[in-house]
Amino acid sequence: YHISNLDLTFICETPRLSEYSELMKKNISRICNLQIDTIGVKATTTEKLGFLGRSEGIACMASVLLYK
Repeated sequence: YHISNLDLTFICETPRLSEYSELMKKNISRICNLQIDTIGVKATTTEKLGFLGRSEGIACMASVLLYK
């Protein structure tokens, strides 16, 4: 199986990841040997709810499309 595309959503209050998203895409592209346009990186917050809202951690959701 091979990765067709990759979509990552980071969930945290801090740090603000928007300024790092292009650098993250570039590094993921290099590490995974993927075209940069097949990688999506975005960030969101929990609006101060739960342990993520208290800046006690960072979560990430990943969706990966594989092909045989």
